[in-house]
Amino acid sequence: MNKKETKEKKLQLDPLHQSFLVKYGVAFLAFVLIILGWYFVYFRDAQLQMNRYASQISDWMQKLRTITVSRDAIDGLEADIQKMKEEIEAIERKVYHIEEIREIARQLVVTARSYRLKVISIVPSYDVLFPVEQPQGEQKPLVKLPIEIEMTGRFVNAGRFIEKIPELPFALAPNGVEFHSDPNIYPRLRIVLRGYLFLLNEPKSTGKSRIGD
Repeated sequence: MNKKETKEKKLQLDPLHQSFLVKYGVAFLAFVLIILGWYFVYFRDAQLQMNRYASQISDWMQKLRTITVSRDAIDGLEADIQKMKEEIEAIERKVYHIEEIREIARQLVVTARSYRLKVISIVPSYDVLFPVEQPQGEQKPLVKLPIEIEMTGRFVNAGRFIEKIPELPFALAPNGVEFHSDPNIYPRLRIVLRGYLFLLNEPKSTGKSRIGD
């Protein structure tokens, strides 16, 4: 027997070995199919479900952050509204009835005196205070009354008095001040303060004096 015949004989397998290889190949293929089936039927669906859950959680977290921001914005807005309400109420408390102008003038004199200022005169605009040509039924609920206050005193004291004006219990808005030297009253000055009083122009029955409250 030559070498070629010996080699061909080695390559030939008996039926038992062939059957084993076929069974092993079929078992391996079945195992692969089972793994693929498990992946597509269970693992892939489970992975997709997990991805959906992760996406939902992300959406919920975003909504929670949005709700938190909105709540903070609402709280800030409520605080601003409350602050504006308090400011409006404070302004309303300082707007007096037009018939209280005499008491307002008296309070101005007392306050100026506390700063060593002497009030010479307080002159309102009579055209505004007593309108002659105003048609009946066109009465304004709020009057912006120009007023001029003449005083004598030192420059520093006048400055302190003007700084005090926003704290007065009635609405007086200064819009100009003049200082005039006078040798007859030196070292005091003649001071002319101009501004506006804001007054309610409503029936007397609804007005109530609040000076000194």
